[in-house]
Amino acid sequence: MTVKPDGPTCTCGRKGCLEAIASGSAIGREGTERLGRLVRSEEVFQLAEQGDPTAKQILAEAVDALAFAIGAAANLFNPKKVILGGGVAEAPEHLLIEPLRERLVRYTLPQVYEGLEVVRAQLGYDAGIMGAIALALLPEDRSERR
Repeated sequence: MTVKPDGPTCTCGRKGCLEAIASGSAIGREGTERLGRLVRSEEVFQLAEQGDPTAKQILAEAVDALAFAIGAAANLFNPKKVILGGGVAEAPEHLLIEPLRERLVRYTLPQVYEGLEVVRAQLGYDAGIMGAIALALLPEDRSERR
């Protein structure tokens, strides 16, 4: 999903995709560029926690892009809950989830925002692989599930 048309090039070839701005690799890349040394996203989160203004700005931009994308989807589908998974979602709540909730107000309709819950996936980084395993274990004839 494009969240910043003039943003960095994504691995898909387009510019400004959410993946190119708010993924772990994007946060690490941005940290490397702005801090002038090789860092991973985990270190950017650590530096932000220690009060580093550059790291805090990088995370603010990533959170804003994520809020924009979630807000657009929420305005279309009006979900009751948004579940975040993957490596970035494992960041401390006060650095990701709390600011994300605050930013969502800007990008969602009031009636959509009201009651919208944002939580971390219970399976964490393994959510995708666990879902794939669950699908593989389903009977081939989907009518057997009923």
